[in-house]
Amino acid sequence: MRPPPDYPSSPYPFLVSGGLAPAARGNAVVSIAMRYLGVPYKWGGAKPKTGFDCSGLVQYVFAQLGVFLPHYAAGQYYSSDAVWVAPNRLQPGDLVFFTGSDGTRKAPGHVGIYVGDGYLIDATHTGSDVRVDSLNEPWFANKYVGAKRILGASLHARYLLNSANSRSLPVGPLFVSRLTGQAAGESATPIAVDSAAPRTAVRRQYKLWTGVSLGATFLLLAGAIPYRRRQRR
Repeated sequence: MRPPPDYPSSPYPFLVSGGLAPAARGNAVVSIAMRYLGVPYKWGGAKPKTGFDCSGLVQYVFAQLGVFLPHYAAGQYYSSDAVWVAPNRLQPGDLVFFTGSDGTRKAPGHVGIYVGDGYLIDATHTGSDVRVDSLNEPWFANKYVGAKRILGASLHARYLLNSANSRSLPVGPLFVSRLTGQAAGESATPIAVDSAAPRTAVRRQYKLWTGVSLGATFLLLAGAIPYRRRQRR
């Protein structure tokens, strides 16, 4: 058995702190991915309504940040937006790759989103769902290929964080069950993400642009009325 990758240790282990580390709470990729914990696995799936496979989940999460990745683990590994990251420099939001059941070290067959403290969010296999797994588990330690950081997501993540409050990420039963080894069939509550802030930001932007549009329309009409009067004379 291979040892797990030498990921950076965190002072905020999940089961001790009862939630995500500050770096993970402030990461747009992780915040978005957390919304889909509990969504059933579906081979070829790339939408929450139909289910996700591993690369479909990654593709859907990054698309919401304006970064478009192929629906294929090996394709995401070799994406032009992806740069290699050493295990000891892993950060929340990085992608971690594994050989998988139909992959190789040159063409990984499984991918997940790194959360921190050695954990990742992924969609593993039929009969499972989007969940949190540990790099310390034998399967992930033996199959680990490497990690990539998607550079194109940084600016989009910064915009999202400015308009969204991702501080409310309580650990629900589903999250804890995956770390404590409870049965996969037990009922669970997905982790909730506070979406009130983005709605407020959108309303403010809408009011601003509505005011600008109405002001411009008024000025145009005010200028057009004297012009028509001069024409009639």
